[in-house]
Amino acid sequence: MTIVRRCQIVATAIVIVVASSLALCKPAMATGPRVTPGLLSPEKNEVFALEMPPFATADIPGGGLFSEIVLEALKAESVDAVIETLPLTRLVRYYLLQDVSLAVLAQAWNFTDEERKDLIVVPFYVISGRYFYYVPAHKDLPPWNEGLDHLRGHTYGAGRGDKIDADSQAGISFTYDRPVMLFRKLKSGSLDFVSAPDLVGEWIIAKQFPKEKHNIGKTDKAVWEVPASIVFSKKHPDGEVTAKKFVRGLSEIIRSGRYQDILDKYQGIIQIPANYKERLEYYRNNEEMKNTWSTRR
Repeated sequence: MTIVRRCQIVATAIVIVVASSLALCKPAMATGPRVTPGLLSPEKNEVFALEMPPFATADIPGGGLFSEIVLEALKAESVDAVIETLPLTRLVRYYLLQDVSLAVLAQAWNFTDEERKDLIVVPFYVISGRYFYYVPAHKDLPPWNEGLDHLRGHTYGAGRGDKIDADSQAGISFTYDRPVMLFRKLKSGSLDFVSAPDLVGEWIIAKQFPKEKHNIGKTDKAVWEVPASIVFSKKHPDGEVTAKKFVRGLSEIIRSGRYQDILDKYQGIIQIPANYKERLEYYRNNEEMKNTWSTRR
């Protein structure tokens, strides 16, 4: 990577973060761009991801669950890469769709048919999520179900970019924000419920509210799931060939047990479903039907 390229990345991050802050009229709504290892390692392939511990973050040795899985899969095929974490989803999307970077990490993104033609999507992890609530404010909860009916008349927080069924929105007040901000609002009483990935919710509770852990309740089981994927750009000179290597590498670390080791490392606080690998295979097959590959290797 050239010095000009590194400056472009930092400059674009600053522009988007500042523009978002002005639009929200709230200071410090997102962390500023950071100089990550890849900016100083021009010999490595760059993969961009949204900063969201413990999935992807520069604050955890190894870079987080997503980073470890992706880097191990690429390493199995002798691909040297680095994960760059950025503060905004639209910034990550920019580098995939506009800047034509090698790849990004994404979850539950909706690409247009036209965009999808130039992308190769490979799910590598299944995210499970549930509802969290502040126990002192909800001592008598109605029976939970997998829909949103039980939230009617309440305020509901979800991550930016989450898609909610329009038919389920009647009578529900929605707030979209970063997970850590949603949990702070939950604790303050301005939100009744928060929808979050299991691992993200547990991470935030442990780091932000360790003394309140007993006061933050959650549904007995996961109520939704989405795949986390690495998305390669076919417009990048090495996009398709690296995607093929990733597919082979992912299968290899699953076969060798290295994938399970990474899951155990991060998911020790929650139970891995018995049919987890079957669920991952389902999402991989589903996306593979949409991928178009050339015959070159």
